[in-house]
Amino acid sequence: MAIKERTFEVAGHFRFQDECSTLKVGDLIYLVPEPDNEHDENAIRAYSDNGEVIGYVPMNDNEEYLKFLGRTFTNYCARVKSLNKIDNEIQPEVEVFFAKTEEELPFPQPPKIRLHTTYESGGGVSYEIRIGNSNPNKIKLNGTAIVVLLILSVVFIAVFFMVFWMTSFTITRCNYSNH
Repeated sequence: MAIKERTFEVAGHFRFQDECSTLKVGDLIYLVPEPDNEHDENAIRAYSDNGEVIGYVPMNDNEEYLKFLGRTFTNYCARVKSLNKIDNEIQPEVEVFFAKTEEELPFPQPPKIRLHTTYESGGGVSYEIRIGNSNPNKIKLNGTAIVVLLILSVVFIAVFFMVFWMTSFTITRCNYSNH
């Protein structure tokens, strides 16, 4: 069983106190690399289960976590281990388990936020964030979005026919006035 366990205190938590205040011990945490971060190209954001940013993996752990997320271990699960209160600020501590297969992980973590890693020929690595089980080339619509689209379609059709009717009425009226 090849599994690595790591624990970290969330960095930058002070900027996300509203989000951190809603966390509970055991809540799932999602890790997403942020290669275009202006301060650290190895930055890894930590997201809560509801998709809110709660902070970052500390800088001194980034390279190891990126290695685990990319090539060595392709599966992970993470959760809030504790919530430490420091100077009236909540600092989450997160435990992360990395494994080669999902079956090796100690608890399930639905792929709500998934990372797709691509290794480029020049040795570079690119990351693509996928939300839920959706294909990045497809958009899934929920029931509310479908209802809104239907209403907008009906309004568009109604406006189109009103303009058509008004235009044909004006043309007909002009034709009768010319005779």
